[in-house]
Amino acid sequence: MASDQALRDLILASNPIGYYPLDEVAYLGHDLSALANHGSQSGSFNQQSKSLSGMDLVMTKPGSAGLMVIPDRAEYRGGTITIEMVVADVGDSNTVWLERGSLGRNFGVQNISSSQQPGIQPSISGFIGSAANTVRQAGAHKLPSLAHVVMLFDSGQLRVATNRFLLDGSTVVGTSTQGDAGNTPIHVFSRSGAINADGYMAHLAIYNRGLTKEEISARGELLFGDISMKPLPCAMTIGNEETAEQCAPPIDPQGQPLYPALPITPSLAAYDAMMMIIPDGRSRPMGYIENLVTVNGEGVSRRVLCLDQAGNLVADTRSSASGVYRFDNLWLERRYMLIAQDDPEYGPADYNAVAADYQKPTPYPPINR
Repeated sequence: MASDQALRDLILASNPIGYYPLDEVAYLGHDLSALANHGSQSGSFNQQSKSLSGMDLVMTKPGSAGLMVIPDRAEYRGGTITIEMVVADVGDSNTVWLERGSLGRNFGVQNISSSQQPGIQPSISGFIGSAANTVRQAGAHKLPSLAHVVMLFDSGQLRVATNRFLLDGSTVVGTSTQGDAGNTPIHVFSRSGAINADGYMAHLAIYNRGLTKEEISARGELLFGDISMKPLPCAMTIGNEETAEQCAPPIDPQGQPLYPALPITPSLAAYDAMMMIIPDGRSRPMGYIENLVTVNGEGVSRRVLCLDQAGNLVADTRSSASGVYRFDNLWLERRYMLIAQDDPEYGPADYNAVAADYQKPTPYPPINR
C-alpha cells in the first residue's frame, strides 16, 4: 500500500488540537496531535481501503451503535473551529458525523438528506452554537465518491473547501457561541451511539483557527496534483468572416440630439427596449447574451467581461451563485467576446480566464400591446 504519511505530515504541521487518522479499528481514538487527547470507542465498525491520487487511505464507517468519544478540552469551546476530514460514499440521510454534546448547542457535522434539502446530495454541512435554519443550504454539496473536505466555522459563518477549491461565500449557520462551557465530549461517527454517520471517514482533524488558503492548497497539490497556470502558445485565427463594415456599420451623426423628438405615428406604437435610438435618428434592434459559468460542472459566481470585436469593454457583471450571468441592450448586428475570470480580486487564480468569442446576442421577444 502507498503510505498516507505525507498527508499526516501536512495535517500535523498545521498544529491541530485533535488528529485522528481512524485507520486502526482497535485504536480509533488515538490522537496524534501534540495534545494527545485520546478518546474511547464502543460498538462495531467497518473499514475499507480507498485510493486517492496513488495514496491508499484506510477509512472507517460505524457499524452497530459505533461511537467514538473524545474528552472535552478548553480548546474545543471557542467561536472558531475548523473540521478537516476525508469522506467517502456519503449517503442520502440525516445522520451525524461528529458533534460536541448531543443537543445541537455547540458544533457538529452531519449529512443533509434530500428530504431536508433536495437536489444537493451527497451533502454534508454543520453548525457552531445554536444551529441556524440556513445550515442545510451551506456546506459541501454534490460530493464525489471520495472527497477531502475542510469546514471553517468562524463567528457563526461557514466556509467550505472541497478537494482544494474554497467556496467564495459564507453562510450563517449558527450563533458562534457554544452553549456548553465544559465537560462536554465530542461524539464521533454518531450522536451518542445513535443516528450513525452514513459514509466512511478518515484523517479527522480539529483546529481552533481557520486553515489558510496556502494550507488548503498544499493539501490539494498533494492529493490532486499541481494545477498552477502554465503559459500556452498563442496564434491568431480569423474568427469573424464579416467585413469590418458589416460587423460595425459606420454611423454618420447629422447633428440631431441624442434622443430626438419623434412624431407619434402608428409605426412607433411598438417602440420599446428592443430598439435603440442612435445619433442620426435611426433605431437599431437590441438583444441580450445569457449563459453560465461553471467549475467542474457546477455553477459558480465569477466576474464576466463583455467586449466588442475591437477589444473595447462594453460591460462587466458578476454571475450569480448558481453561475448565471446576463448582458442586456447589445446590438444584434454586432458580435461580442465574453471572458470569465477566476477570482482575480482574491489573488492568484486557480484557472486561466475562459473566453467565448464572436457571440451573437439573442433578440428580445416581441411585446404585445
